[in-house]
Amino acid sequence: MLNGEFFKAKVQKERLRNVARVSSYAVNNQLDKKHPPLPLSHVVKRAEHLVGKNIDYNLVMSNCEHFATLIRYGIAESQQAIYFEVDEGFVKQIKKWLAEINE
Repeated sequence: MLNGEFFKAKVQKERLRNVARVSSYAVNNQLDKKHPPLPLSHVVKRAEHLVGKNIDYNLVMSNCEHFATLIRYGIAESQQAIYFEVDEGFVKQIKKWLAEINE
């Protein structure tokens, strides 16, 4: 995936504990100090609007952290892939879908 390969990923709504199963997990909103989060109602509305959409996925340029921060802050950022540029096509497509809803 580091060579720029993209895969299609379908946005799904699942309970966190069902996805994690027996693995431990934590909600990490560490970027709240850097970027003001959108109101929770907006975050939920944005996420629910994207359920069922097929998006491009790439481990370093458009991953699940880019997706989550774009929904929460309006900015695609990944602490896991800080040395790579985010795929602008990924950001553009999601922002286009988000423009379909009233916030």
